[in-house]
Amino acid sequence: MVFQPLANVLSVASLSGAVWTLVLVVANRPLLLGARMTRMFLGALGILEAGLLVQAVLSTVLAFTTAQRLDAFSLTGYGLTLPLILPIALVWGLNDRSRWGAAVVLIGLVTVPVMIARMNVIWSARV
Repeated sequence: MVFQPLANVLSVASLSGAVWTLVLVVANRPLLLGARMTRMFLGALGILEAGLLVQAVLSTVLAFTTAQRLDAFSLTGYGLTLPLILPIALVWGLNDRSRWGAAVVLIGLVTVPVMIARMNVIWSARV
C-alpha cells in the first residue's frame, strides 16, 4: 500500500494482541470485562480499530483515485471488511465465558495482518 508504515503498525499491534490472547487461551482464562487487564486490552484494541478505520478510508479512496491499474473493487472489499473483524470477534469472544472466547479474539487478531498482506498484494498487482 502507499501507506505502508500504517499497515506495518497495524499488523504489529494486531499480532501483539494475538500473543496476549494466546497466553489467555493457554492459561485457560476467559476475557472478563471486570478484569483491569481486559479493560486496558480493550482500550488498545479501540486504538487499533481507529487505525483500521483510517486504513479502510485510505484504501477505498486510493483504489478509485489512483492512476495505477488495480482491482479496485477487491481492494475496497478488503478495506471495508477489515474494520468489521475485531468488533465481531470481540462481541463473540466476550460473550463466551470459556477460554474459547479468547481464542475467537485471537483468530480475529491474526486475521487482520493476513488481510492487510492481501491488500498489499492487490495494490502491487497489475491488472
